[in-house]
Amino acid sequence: MQSEQRLKNWQRWGLLLIVVLGFGLRFGGLNHDLNEWQEYHPDTPKQIRAVERFLDGHYYYHTGILDYDAYPYFNSHLVEYLCRVGDIVHGGVQALVGVPVTTWRPDYYELFWIMRMWNALLATLLILIVFQLARENWDVRAAFTAALLLAVSPADVASCHFAGADTTAGFFATLTVFFAFRIYRLGRLRDYVWAAVFAACGFSTKYHAGMTLLPLLLAHSLRGGSWRTWVARQSLGRLTLLALVGVGMTLLTTPTLLTNFSETVQNIVAFFTQISSYRGVDESIRHGGWSAKITFAMHRNLPILVWIIGPLLCLGVVLGLKHVFCRRPDPRAVILYALPLLYFLLGVSLRPMAHPIYHTLMTPLVFVAAAVVFTRPLGRPENDRAWFARLRLAVVIVSAALLLNTAAKEVFFFWHQDVGRVAKAWVEENVPPPFSAQLENYSFSTSRFTASSNGVGVIWAATRPEAPPGTFALLKTFSFETERMAVFRNIPIRLYADSSAWLRPDFRLPVFQRMASADGNRVIADNGVSFLRSEKILDLDPADQPTVRSVVRTTSLHTAWLGVQNGSTANLVEVEFGGTRRRMSLAANETVWWAVPAPRRSWPPEPGHAWYRWRAQAFYGRARVVLATRPEEIGAFLFNAGNYRDAFPLLHAAAASTHNPALAALALMCVPRAGLSIAPVTSDGLVRLAQPLQNIRDAVSCRQIFGIAPDYLNALDFVKLAAEGFRSVGCRAIGDWEATGQRALEKIAVSPAAAATNPPPAIMTPVLRLDPGAYTVALRVRGTERTLVPLRWYLRVLDLAGVSHAATEIELPPLDDRRYTTVYTAFHLPLATPEVRLFLQPQSPAGVVLDQLEIKPDVLATIQWLNETLAQPAVPTRAMSPSSFRQTVDTVFQGGLRLVNLHCSRATVQRGQPLGVDFHFRLEQPDLDLGNLAVFIHFANETGQTVFQGDYGVADLLSIYAPRFAEPVQAHKVIKIPAGVKPGAYTIRVGLCRLDTAERLRIVASPLAQKSKAVLLPLPLRVTD
Repeated sequence: MQSEQRLKNWQRWGLLLIVVLGFGLRFGGLNHDLNEWQEYHPDTPKQIRAVERFLDGHYYYHTGILDYDAYPYFNSHLVEYLCRVGDIVHGGVQALVGVPVTTWRPDYYELFWIMRMWNALLATLLILIVFQLARENWDVRAAFTAALLLAVSPADVASCHFAGADTTAGFFATLTVFFAFRIYRLGRLRDYVWAAVFAACGFSTKYHAGMTLLPLLLAHSLRGGSWRTWVARQSLGRLTLLALVGVGMTLLTTPTLLTNFSETVQNIVAFFTQISSYRGVDESIRHGGWSAKITFAMHRNLPILVWIIGPLLCLGVVLGLKHVFCRRPDPRAVILYALPLLYFLLGVSLRPMAHPIYHTLMTPLVFVAAAVVFTRPLGRPENDRAWFARLRLAVVIVSAALLLNTAAKEVFFFWHQDVGRVAKAWVEENVPPPFSAQLENYSFSTSRFTASSNGVGVIWAATRPEAPPGTFALLKTFSFETERMAVFRNIPIRLYADSSAWLRPDFRLPVFQRMASADGNRVIADNGVSFLRSEKILDLDPADQPTVRSVVRTTSLHTAWLGVQNGSTANLVEVEFGGTRRRMSLAANETVWWAVPAPRRSWPPEPGHAWYRWRAQAFYGRARVVLATRPEEIGAFLFNAGNYRDAFPLLHAAAASTHNPALAALALMCVPRAGLSIAPVTSDGLVRLAQPLQNIRDAVSCRQIFGIAPDYLNALDFVKLAAEGFRSVGCRAIGDWEATGQRALEKIAVSPAAAATNPPPAIMTPVLRLDPGAYTVALRVRGTERTLVPLRWYLRVLDLAGVSHAATEIELPPLDDRRYTTVYTAFHLPLATPEVRLFLQPQSPAGVVLDQLEIKPDVLATIQWLNETLAQPAVPTRAMSPSSFRQTVDTVFQGGLRLVNLHCSRATVQRGQPLGVDFHFRLEQPDLDLGNLAVFIHFANETGQTVFQGDYGVADLLSIYAPRFAEPVQAHKVIKIPAGVKPGAYTIRVGLCRLDTAERLRIVASPLAQKSKAVLLPLPLRVTD
């Protein structure tokens, strides 16, 4: 034992850095679980509700449940005292500033934060206590090493991130051992008093912290030296003082012992029996002998201890036992090892299901023991070799680095979403409601499914490794962590479905019409299958911030593919994945793709899991970004985008490996459209694979061939639009005032007067990216008044250039004015269709309220289309859009309205034909009078005379988007070229003017040439006959 010396300046700075590191790790992750509105530690509700009861004055609360009545609540009392002190300070500050004094009473979530910050503060102070303990009893080197190891201890970091009592119990237990060492060294009465106080506080915080009584008794007996001194008057007096203070403090910290002593003692004894009863363990072990129980407990807990402490440090702690069990044991080692050994023999052996943070009672002392071993020579100091000292230093550095990596993962890894939430979101998009759900504990909860399967099917959410009994198809696995600090969170969930009338274990997907997932989860579990909505598809709108996803797999990716399908506006898109990054300038409707071999994993690494970071951003327009990890995914994407030459080899390989007739049909369709010449063997093989498609006539034959019934896919959501998402012309918005007394939901109403006008009213959906194939449309409508005759509506599918790709007439039955009716229709999209909108035009003068529009793929009709297309000779592929041009305008007008760019659907247009124009705005001032502004686009001949033009109100252009300021907004208009204009090149002029005075707005900044307060686009529009 060395005498204490003052720390040098560099040592003080080193200690400060260690404390700052521990402070950052402990306070940096206090927001864990708050993004999920979840608390996964079962002790948290007990602790917080107890604080609420104590603040209300209810100190004696009995439920009849042992887990609550026998639970120690001293940590809750400490938080109660903090809140009462805070209330006094709060009232004093109010009185000081002269405002009415009110009572400060924190609510549940404020207590949630208070308890976490309290735990983080105690965990940070514990670093200083451990430093001083090692410094007083060994030397500064051991003190710095122990403080560093505790600062980066992952178990201690995770413990203070829960609103529980484990950190507080470890704090009091370490303080007790700290004063036990002072009892051994100094023997002062105040050391006995403080040791008894902290031992009682630890016991009342967590009962197993009462094991600190052993190092106290050992310190007292070792100080005496012989048994004669143990029974001396002074020794017995000190023991009596220790006992009296300990008992008195226990009564104060556990008030129920004063009021219901016998019942509380019985509850505590029963509580110990319950937590060591091997609940949740197999019956054969639970009712077996002690040897079987201890073997099971060690088999489970020893790997956890090695993980949270580190294998090298565990080895050092074992080597240090020689100072305890040698012929002349070191008294300091005996006191230091007393609590860890007793905890190991009782806590670890008799409580097999303890979670890792439960072991923080002994981790500070274990790190002190490891620090002593690795900072002091094993033999005589003069025999200590320099290389051996360097080796010990290297072991400490490596161990600290490994602990820091795990602790940092504990802080940053939880930014990912919860396993249960991700699994629930996937289930609600990929499992139809007619299925029933069997959900195991700690998976998730949902009310989406029916109470019974009704013969349709069952979905199982299993949290155990083994599959549920019976024959099941594994649909998806959600697993984010291999080793978890909190056993209640991120439990692996495996989703199974039984072999039912709708699904077989060997199912394959018959259609490849896809839509981006709408769950909003930042984590993508890339295993299993997704049906209609895919998490690996991002439909991007122009935004200032990128969209970021984390992709997790149980195996590493050998190759990944990325595809970008641009919208109808010239765009700038940036995509990053697996260590690669691309920034692309894309023309309208352009498609690019590339492969990423051996993509790089993201940080932090997780054993048994491969994490990848996916980031995408569109700057000026819409774009679809696809991540593919299987050939059929990228092949289907390229086929839908019209890139048949690149799609063929991928679809061919996927069809050969999966034996999917639909993939073989898509590959065959690529051959003539891409002008490919393939070997007869390849062609014959694809024809044989696609042959089963010709046998599909109904749902039964579809399930026989693909293993999945069309009803399964028809019951899933694809595109569902509420009325407030529509844009309308000649219609009005109404709300449910009669039912709710407030405007709860806007609906589009077509009034009889408006329906009789010319042009008739129209309802337009937002821009949609729909893949080729057949679709059904469901309209949920009612009448503004009761109608007696059927009504006619007209549905058209138009791209942004005004080209019609599908049209159908809808007949609405007689409508009720109180009940909604669902009306169905269908349309078919041809190959290589760009972005589209659905236009609904009423043809009958009657009031109709449109509540919802839903679009779904028609599986049987799409299969029939595949058969018919294969049977017909190939026709030349229609271009996705006529030749178009884009111009980056980036012009700021007076008042702050910025016109970013302008896109014309055609560079050459015939007289009398429509011309689609997309305006790309950014609003930068919230006080602009948009209702008094109009954008004008003039077409001038070679003499500078305006021949034809289009003027559009800015508010009308932007009304569908309800934009927030500083967000880019795209608006679309169609200009009809007059039939009488002369052919030739026309210069395009664009500007803003006021509607009331026709005054043109001044241009503040623009890279383009200007004339008469209008910007001149360098590319002309050519008009032909």
